[in-house]
Amino acid sequence: MISPFSDAIVDRIESDACATDEDDGREENASMTVVVRATHARGFGAGLCILLSLFAGPRAWAETPAFDWTAYARRPLAAPARETDVRNLDLPSRRLSTRGYTHFSSMSETPDGNLHLFSYFGQQHQGGRESAVVHRVSPDHGATWSAPRPILDGFRHGLDWRIGATGATATGRLIVTAVRSDLSSRRGAVLGATHSDDGGRTWSAFAPLVQSPPSPFDGGRSQMLPFGQIKTTPSGRLLMMSNLGRFNFLLSSDDDGATWQRSVVVESETPDYSEMAVQPIDEGNWVAVSRIDRAKSSMAQFVTHDAGRSWTLLGGLDMPVRGGYVAPTLNLVEGDEGPVVVLGLTDRTTGRAVLRTVRAADALASARRWSGPRYIAEGLIVRSGYQTGVVDTVCDRMVIADHREVSEFDTALDVSLVPLPEIVPNRLRPRHPSACPTFRTGAPAP
Repeated sequence: MISPFSDAIVDRIESDACATDEDDGREENASMTVVVRATHARGFGAGLCILLSLFAGPRAWAETPAFDWTAYARRPLAAPARETDVRNLDLPSRRLSTRGYTHFSSMSETPDGNLHLFSYFGQQHQGGRESAVVHRVSPDHGATWSAPRPILDGFRHGLDWRIGATGATATGRLIVTAVRSDLSSRRGAVLGATHSDDGGRTWSAFAPLVQSPPSPFDGGRSQMLPFGQIKTTPSGRLLMMSNLGRFNFLLSSDDDGATWQRSVVVESETPDYSEMAVQPIDEGNWVAVSRIDRAKSSMAQFVTHDAGRSWTLLGGLDMPVRGGYVAPTLNLVEGDEGPVVVLGLTDRTTGRAVLRTVRAADALASARRWSGPRYIAEGLIVRSGYQTGVVDTVCDRMVIADHREVSEFDTALDVSLVPLPEIVPNRLRPRHPSACPTFRTGAPAP
């Protein structure tokens, strides 16, 4: 087992200029063929990198000597900027980080009630540089969070890690999938996973994902990329979505993530369906929402009534038509009139983080019955980031993390607490005591 990083508080990530490697120049979804780059390659500029450090006690790693994360500093974090963080919902929020490129987060809850937030951390948007996958834990319903711990560390080994889907199983196992690229040898990308059975304290060695049928991409420069949250059906089956080029796949597991069965959800030349989220309503009826690239259109909605054996495209959602929607997330909430699906997304066109809802029965029948938007944040600058969240039934709220890209090399990571009566139709009263921990708007992280 790989030992985790130190428990010391890591409050701020500083940057410095030193990197000289050239960008490989490839763009996201640069090809509509099966073989495309599995990373987002972005121009990095000359001589800029992030040195990582932790002013803390000794650390133990099982594989190699501990990596010296230089430039971590224990300092108060900046409060959200009023000019760029205007919230339509009056939500308590906390900024967890302000420097370094933290992105593509995925949140899940284990049966013990702890929240787990996994994020990409690197020197730029994603792709072509050393990077890591980091883990934060909240034991108190999102009110406080641990320091970020690297569980897949590419800075020590010259690796680029692109985070995939993550989740928690009914048994409490945490699973993190990722695509690993060796920057020194360029020998190819590997899609694999690591897992923890003790709440994230220790992690298994990263190993290739076992797929049936066998992956046709093994050993290539490109790999399909799982996205978002791993979901669980009532029977315990695990579901995650992935994409590569013109294909979107469903991967399911009935053995706690040891092996995965792969099937095609949709194959399309244009438009290009990329990031896709799935939400099971019951054992056989599931809803999926996909981002559409290369088209001025809305997000698309798919349904299956036979546990993923066949899928039906219901069409575009009843939202304004534009090409700036990214990062769909789906959650299921019990409303006063039955289950409700909550869709989270970011609208880069307007710079808003958005929530929309629909009754589960309506979501299975139509893509045109979503509610109007509830804005978590407005005025996101540069390029709006991604969001992820979970439903906290104990405190009758959603805990949502979203990213605000403030430069080509830095993002802010914010956590917001959204009362369910604010967003779920006919949910007019809290169902549990309101004595749940919270935090003051703009307060620094602990």
